[in-house]
Amino acid sequence: MEDIRKEIDFGDWHSNLAHDEWTPLPVSGSPASARYKFLPKPFRVFSGSRNGRYLSDVQVFDLRSLTWSSLKLKTESSSTENIQEDDGSSLREAFSAISDHRMIKWGNKLLLIGGHSKKSSDNMSVWFIDLETHLCGVIDVSGNVPASRGGHSITLVGSGVLVFGGEDKNRRLCSRT
Repeated sequence: MEDIRKEIDFGDWHSNLAHDEWTPLPVSGSPASARYKFLPKPFRVFSGSRNGRYLSDVQVFDLRSLTWSSLKLKTESSSTENIQEDDGSSLREAFSAISDHRMIKWGNKLLLIGGHSKKSSDNMSVWFIDLETHLCGVIDVSGNVPASRGGHSITLVGSGVLVFGGEDKNRRLCSRT
């Protein structure tokens, strides 16, 4: 593996790979545990589940340097258990443990839509993660909010997100968008 690492130009590693052949990449850092939600460039892994447990961590795989790292998310709060920042604002680490959610990039934010967690809700939740500041939180939505679900499909259409299908917490199909 070290021989392969020495031969790869990290700025252009993908052009050195064999075509039509699986090739293990020489990665560094602690890899994320196996799960099934991610977003590429860099490859971000948010929450998920493994062996029946909901996960709340954020892992990042940088495709340029082929390294794994953890990302600590923060949320604005007035709680006394906050971390005091240099600018006087208070932040605390936070992210809900969920799985079966969907992610979509919107501007400099990621939206995490729906999913299942131990703390179930009747309505679909929408989380945001600011990719520059690493602040996260829940977006207050209004209107006819869809029922809570996981395993659904989403796509960005103009300034809106179309949600289709999925299953509720009792594994019943959600046939309405």
